[in-house]
Amino acid sequence: MYTLYVLVRNLASRGQPLRGAQLRFRDFRLQEIRQGDQAAVRELRRLLRTDDVNYGDWLLEREYQDAPPTAGQDPAGVGRIPIDAEDTLFLLRLFRPGDLTFARLAIRLPNDSCVIQTSYRMIGDSLNNSIFPYVIQQDECASCDRFADDLVRTPAWGSTWFAVARRFFLYGGVKEFSPTWDEVDRLVDYTVALEAALVPERDFLGARLRNRAARLISADENGANAVVRQIRSLYEFRSKSVHGAPLSGQSRIVLSNEWPGFESLVRVVLVEALRTLPADDDERIAVLKRIYDVDDNHRAEKVKQDFRSITDERIRARLIEELS
Repeated sequence: MYTLYVLVRNLASRGQPLRGAQLRFRDFRLQEIRQGDQAAVRELRRLLRTDDVNYGDWLLEREYQDAPPTAGQDPAGVGRIPIDAEDTLFLLRLFRPGDLTFARLAIRLPNDSCVIQTSYRMIGDSLNNSIFPYVIQQDECASCDRFADDLVRTPAWGSTWFAVARRFFLYGGVKEFSPTWDEVDRLVDYTVALEAALVPERDFLGARLRNRAARLISADENGANAVVRQIRSLYEFRSKSVHGAPLSGQSRIVLSNEWPGFESLVRVVLVEALRTLPADDDERIAVLKRIYDVDDNHRAEKVKQDFRSITDERIRARLIEELS
């Protein structure tokens, strides 16, 4: 028997106060470390080989009769159990917003010894005590299981393009988001995740992203226009961040107010892309172009804007002649 243990943080749920909250999913369970349960804290510190276990943390447990096979390297001999842990984190985060964190991972082997997963960018304790906890109740666990089943069965689940989108979505999820302190790197990773799913081209990135996302998730014009506005706003903040422009006071207010909507929007777009788009890149590009593509009017307008930026009259004249 193999047992996966994950130290989980930034999770909230209702439970019986005397024994802490418990959540049971089909393949795993989550148990809260209730206030004052010193025995549980001591046991988990021993199991996970860390003193950084506290009241209010949670423990995820999943049991395996045998180590599930993996296509990749398996130096610890535990198969894809660590990959299952990352899949679980990813699917829970896609199910709804909230700064759910998998802080530490251990696997008990059949001989009763334990191996500890080295922390890495997606699983580690970089985000603690978030003001945006992940809230879920027991009566929602079955819906979450069905949601996960639906996604892992899609043709694109194991595709190259979705692996990139998934990676950057998870990267963003472990970064603190606080516009007050200019901590907004998460939105950069989120926009990269959306681009990986919807924009394989290298030009007109913003236009393609917002229009494809809008048409992918909204059937009516008003809804599509609202999505276009949301993603334009998100992309503008992203551009300011990556190009070193400071956030203004008004920008901080807007980001703080609109961020819950952005968090939901990113998830809806990624989920719909996974359900709708093919795994094969050429087929995906063809589908994306049918959803939305830049027409010659857009390209002509871009040429005019670039032409107006040329200040040397000789170069302008030569370009006109060449185009003629």
